[in-house]
Amino acid sequence: MSNLTRDSKIKVTNRSNGTVILKVQDRHFRAELNPKETRVLNYGDILDVAAQPGGRNLIYNFLLIQDAEALRQGLNVKEEPEYWLTEEKIPSWMNTCSLDEFKDALQFAPQGVLDLIKKYAVSQPLNDMAKRIAIKDALQFDVTLAITNNEKSGEDEAANAPSARRRSASVSYEVPGEEAASTEPAPKYKRTTPKNA
Repeated sequence: MSNLTRDSKIKVTNRSNGTVILKVQDRHFRAELNPKETRVLNYGDILDVAAQPGGRNLIYNFLLIQDAEALRQGLNVKEEPEYWLTEEKIPSWMNTCSLDEFKDALQFAPQGVLDLIKKYAVSQPLNDMAKRIAIKDALQFDVTLAITNNEKSGEDEAANAPSARRRSASVSYEVPGEEAASTEPAPKYKRTTPKNA
């Protein structure tokens, strides 16, 4: 027997790369979740969004409902195990799971999880070439090319970065809290007069 009511509070996390907007027009309900944002929603709101065209798909693919009972009853689904891959788990899981388990994830995981796999395959980077090939075959995403492009972009930014070294030792205007600026740089050495002068 379910303990869930329409007023039950359910934690929901946006695990997509974009903002997810949940709306129910006739109830004037709207919830906007930014990437990585976790919100507490009423179970009734989740049910109402899921009842709309595309609502169930949106919730399942891009949001993590952190209550298994609410997920299964609210969306009327038997989720794949990959649904429970959180952003915190993915970086280490990618390096330790078997190739077959990885390929299963690429085939059965919700879209939000697939986006995270692509993200961490590039940012870590994922060094297992067999898994890189599996991503390319399943998702048409070339991890090796993306890593190369990121490195090249970083080099270009570094080459085009303005120099942080000052060219002038002084300025020709007054700076609050400092002595009046001089147009000549301060001398490097202290002048002393000879004792016999």
